[in-house]
Amino acid sequence: MSSKYKLEGKVGAAALKTLKLVTDILEKNDVNYCLDAGTLLGVVRENRLLPWDTDIDLCITADNIEKLKKSLQPLKSKNLSIRESLNGVEDHNILNPDDLRVVKVRNRVKLIIRGPVLIDIFIKYPDAENYYWSEGAIEN
Repeated sequence: MSSKYKLEGKVGAAALKTLKLVTDILEKNDVNYCLDAGTLLGVVRENRLLPWDTDIDLCITADNIEKLKKSLQPLKSKNLSIRESLNGVEDHNILNPDDLRVVKVRNRVKLIIRGPVLIDIFIKYPDAENYYWSEGAIEN
């Protein structure tokens, strides 16, 4: 789920700015989120985004999906591109094929050009005491 741009220099600065914008909107809409994957590793281990990483990873639990969906229009109004991907896997034990799997948020340059910053918001679904995320996807 990565971009081709590393999170260093101007791209790193834009990534932090975009992350702040996204998390402000998530918080305003009461979406409970947390850092995930390489982003969490970098912040915990090095107190920064990893400069060799190419995206920012956030996650939410499935009970926050409706709040996340309410956040999408405000994100779009801030000139961010939004793409939703569905699970798409027929025989997954936890997820249905049409369950939201990830929301990809990208910045834009000059209103129409896809920017270098990519934020993945992964949706994690519960089963007993564990949470699951699917690797298969259908873009929506």
